[in-house]
Amino acid sequence: MKPIQNYLFCIFSNLVPIYPVYLLLFEHKGLSLSEISLLLMIWSVPVVFLELPSGVLADRWSRKNLLLISVFLQAACFAVWLFADGFSLFAAGFVLWGVAEAMGSGAREALLFDSLKKAGQKDRFDRIYGRGEMFGRISLAAAMLLGGILTHFGGFSTALIVSVLSLLLSSAIVLGFTEVNLYLEARSDKDPESETVNPQTLRGAAVFLLGTPIILLPVLLSVLAVGMYGTLDEYDPAVASRYVPGVFFVALWGMGRFIFEGIGAELIPKFRLLWRKKREIGGVRLIVTLSLLGALFLLCFALFDRALLIPLYGLYFASSAGIQVLIEDHIQQRIESQGRSTVHSIVSLAANLYGIMVTLAFSGLFAFLGIMQVLIVVSIYLLAVTGVVGFLIVRKEKTYAKT
Repeated sequence: MKPIQNYLFCIFSNLVPIYPVYLLLFEHKGLSLSEISLLLMIWSVPVVFLELPSGVLADRWSRKNLLLISVFLQAACFAVWLFADGFSLFAAGFVLWGVAEAMGSGAREALLFDSLKKAGQKDRFDRIYGRGEMFGRISLAAAMLLGGILTHFGGFSTALIVSVLSLLLSSAIVLGFTEVNLYLEARSDKDPESETVNPQTLRGAAVFLLGTPIILLPVLLSVLAVGMYGTLDEYDPAVASRYVPGVFFVALWGMGRFIFEGIGAELIPKFRLLWRKKREIGGVRLIVTLSLLGALFLLCFALFDRALLIPLYGLYFASSAGIQVLIEDHIQQRIESQGRSTVHSIVSLAANLYGIMVTLAFSGLFAFLGIMQVLIVVSIYLLAVTGVVGFLIVRKEKTYAKT
């Protein structure tokens, strides 16, 4: 995979105008809120159950083929929705989408890193991956606007057709990828009976993540704290409605948030280069510092609840997106003989399960608190978790520095 191919894939796989309006589509077709909630749960089932098998399959078979299957299945979901008039076909589409999500998880990151490593450019991974994330976020922002326009002038069917076409373009880009799987190459080059060279893929990935604190702690920070922004974005329209009137301006607000995330994903890896030049400390401490700052930005915004502080809300999302790039790079750079896609799938599974628990906790909080009060609780939680994990990271870094 070449960098330009990664960028194009990120653009077209996210340029899906049905994203911002599919809940409106369900309501238009007469589905109740309880049925819509059940649909979202149906989507999560294949994601949870297939996350690990798909990661192992990507390492043992083909990352390129898994990405191709993922894109086709998601396109098939929206194609099915074109003919859906009730719960059953929408549920069938969500099953396809959930399988697609699991199939693609970790495959692109692993393929990109191995491609760069084989070309002797693995140190560029954070910048190339971060730029891809930036293009993806900008494409999502464009999809927010495009979804509203297409639905207004052409109906939901037009938004669905354009979504399918964009994903088919993504599949054409994937067909141009060159398969690079250093894990599979290493397995085929070595004695298949050697347990040290040929460990079980899943076990090797689990030992890698759990056996070394300098890997485990940043992963815990990603799952328990940094990844919270992926849950909060579901409630972003409720925040937006406090400051802007009408659905159109809420959509513009959402576009702005995605742009903030894209800027963070692009600039923070570059900022790390400056950080390393100016300070004799590791990049993991930058992750902790940015996580604390992001939580403080969110706390100040929620605590004072002023329009003037809206940029702080955007900076929270920007820092979170950038930190995710840094943590992904931190993990990828330290993988040696383990399957990259499998490692990513374990982390993704933990994040998804934790996200489900957080969503359930939010449903309880919203029974007693408003959206801004919930954000205050979340930001205090983020500060506490980041403080504890950050303290442990600094201690372990000092231990490693002495050895």
